[in-house]
Amino acid sequence: MSTKHQPDALTGEPLTAEEEAAYAAWAERAERGEFEPAPEGAGFEGEEAAREARALLDSIVGAAELDEAIGRGRPGLEGKAGAGPSQKRQVRLSRDVDALLVARAEREHVDLSVVMRRAIEHYLRESA
Repeated sequence: MSTKHQPDALTGEPLTAEEEAAYAAWAERAERGEFEPAPEGAGFEGEEAAREARALLDSIVGAAELDEAIGRGRPGLEGKAGAGPSQKRQVRLSRDVDALLVARAEREHVDLSVVMRRAIEHYLRESA
């Protein structure tokens, strides 16, 4: 006999037995008063508030469990699960080159990082 699990509020997919157990444990902790809800009308805006929200979630769930449960963080660029984080590089640009970059991104309706990745990939592949 199979047990029907309740649906996830966000995805509508049935919860696993492990997810139901985790939610029940979090509910018990909330009922014991182990963490306080945000004051009425409080919201999270900006980077500092986002850090506070992450810290609150980490204190409730635990960072490792949260990362695993919701896949927190930027996805890797490798296009496959478990590839790990992609490398982040920084570069300084002249005003002229930056203006060209911004104009190209606006024209193509993509993020600046997309234009930069495409340009670097093209340069490296063509010069190999």
